[in-house]
Amino acid sequence: MRELLGRQPLVEELRGGGFRITTRVVEQPDAEVAEAVFRALRGADRFGHTRGDRWESLWAEVDGPEVEPRFPTAVGG
Repeated sequence: MRELLGRQPLVEELRGGGFRITTRVVEQPDAEVAEAVFRALRGADRFGHTRGDRWESLWAEVDGPEVEPRFPTAVGG
């Protein structure tokens, strides 16, 4: 994202070992850069756009490794 939008993204760790990557958009990218950004976002598990009073942000979330479900074991017998 940094190479595409020219800003260092914020990377936050989520519960479960995943990550959320957020970057501010300070100017409208040209069509080629916008398409590259969309390709990068499609690689995430979730992505979105936030518009505030002063700037816009793009975010993407990548889930952590799958955790094996735990089933209760029978006691007694």
